[in-house]
Amino acid sequence: LVDSSLIAKRLAPVDVFVCASTGYIANRGEPKSLADLSQHRILKYSYLSNQRAFEGSDAPIISNSG
Repeated sequence: LVDSSLIAKRLAPVDVFVCASTGYIANRGEPKSLADLSQHRILKYSYLSNQRAFEGSDAPIISNSG
């Protein structure tokens, strides 16, 4: 919490998954590595601290709600 006077405490781990519909994969192809994600349209989760794999992606949509 860089810009806050609040205190954060880890309660539990949060698993993050990369997934796509079969229609999307059929249309855009299946990424074979994290680097391939930069060529795909993605939904970014704004609270995820490390999103380097998603840099340069095609028109990302960002959400702060899991």
